[in-house]
Amino acid sequence: MKAKQSKSSGHEGALGRADVRRRAARLRAYRLGVLVFVALALLTTLEFVIALALHGSIGLLLISGVAKAALIVFFYMHIKSLWSREAHG
Repeated sequence: MKAKQSKSSGHEGALGRADVRRRAARLRAYRLGVLVFVALALLTTLEFVIALALHGSIGLLLISGVAKAALIVFFYMHIKSLWSREAHG
């Protein structure tokens, strides 16, 4: 039996390009999530070192804690995207 060949229209090509763009956007978002995770892990390690070496310097621990909180709020809680949606719509 011969397989049926469908005629390709320009619409299918447009869907393919949109799919490629969605996949690329998803990959960028995944990479950003991993980068933020690594940054949080490094900041946690820095906090541990500060606590041991500097006997818990409150100022440095506070700066590190604020940086970690900002990363979590902006990237994992998607606050940035909520603000941009309000501005556009």
